[in-house]
Amino acid sequence: MKVIVASFCKTGTKSMNEALSTFGYKIYDWMEHYWYHGDQWKRMLRSGVTLDDVRKMYDDVDVVIDTPSFLFFDEILEAYPDAKVILTVRDEDTWLASMTHELHSEASDSVLNVIQTFSYSGWKYFQFTNRVVVNITNGCWRLWPWSKYNISPNVMKHIYRRHNNYVIQKVPKDKLLLFSLSEGWEPLCKFLGKEIPNKGFPHVNRSSSIMRDYITTSPIMQSMVKETVVVVGVLLVVGVVGGGRAWKKLGWRGWFQ
Repeated sequence: MKVIVASFCKTGTKSMNEALSTFGYKIYDWMEHYWYHGDQWKRMLRSGVTLDDVRKMYDDVDVVIDTPSFLFFDEILEAYPDAKVILTVRDEDTWLASMTHELHSEASDSVLNVIQTFSYSGWKYFQFTNRVVVNITNGCWRLWPWSKYNISPNVMKHIYRRHNNYVIQKVPKDKLLLFSLSEGWEPLCKFLGKEIPNKGFPHVNRSSSIMRDYITTSPIMQSMVKETVVVVGVLLVVGVVGGGRAWKKLGWRGWFQ
């Protein structure tokens, strides 16, 4: 483990993923945390994380970023004491608006909700997401994919502020970079000991489009999409065949008696 991004989601973590990918790091972001270690994380979010858990999951990973790893950045740092820690910072009111928009956008995404309803992997993804959101919002919960989040703005700002303050207090100063995306490559490259890339600093997910991007480009999400298509196709075939047999047996009058 080389870098722990201890930042709350919606502070530029997807842009940080893109930036750190430039240096050839193996990165586990939100989707990788779910796909490779979703069951472990659901257990740990209920009962706590051990250093043995962390080492088993991330010994061959260079960077962890986003939810749920940032919630346990201190345990991860204890497991990998030579790792450097990055905390991306953002105005809390701007962050709250972006975070709220992200949660509501995902909860109302009809394509994602179909995947989560009809695909076994999608349903597991929904349960994983639910468990994570409970931990980052102090209790918001959705009963099923088509329901909404009930978010308290004051509670969310308090959680965000508390997390950032804890990171700053907990991490040794020589291991911590407080970083704003507007600063560009220079402070990040200086902190990591890297050459400044010959390209602009990336800015990703500005309009909370990440889930649609995942559905379009992520092999993990595309696997869930294919699973959903198969399940829905089987259900349609069963419905058509079953309906046809019932029609032959009952006739049109039998449907209305």
